[in-house]
Amino acid sequence: MKYISIDPGSTVGFCIWEGLERVDFGEKEPLEFLDRLEVLLELGHLDLVIFEGYALSGAKAKAMTGNKFETVQIIGVIKWLCYKNEVKWIEQTPAQKEFVDNERLKNLGLYDKGMQHCRDATRHGVYWQLFTGKIREVAQCQKES
Repeated sequence: MKYISIDPGSTVGFCIWEGLERVDFGEKEPLEFLDRLEVLLELGHLDLVIFEGYALSGAKAKAMTGNKFETVQIIGVIKWLCYKNEVKWIEQTPAQKEFVDNERLKNLGLYDKGMQHCRDATRHGVYWQLFTGKIREVAQCQKES
């Protein structure tokens, strides 16, 4: 199974996974990232897309006056690309990534110094592996392939 975990924003962090192994990762400008994602999806190279969602809370609404909500726009394009290419997507909350703190990333050998958005994308991928993706089933798929 090949999938991507994404931290969308003014800089997009991403990690591409094959089973439990992270095979590519980094940070890109939004349009450059979306262009790459489109190619990966059109070529059928991804089975799943995982990304951090965005929800505006009432407490922060006034402070966001004038915001163009670039993150929300990026998420919309991600969803559209998935829909267009019939690829399942999973939206995670920002809080879910907090389980995979810096210490856990370091212990897993997945801590990327200087790339906060990439680390956040990694956190979402690891969280999915541990809880949503049922890591044992993913590991079993790896053994069978």
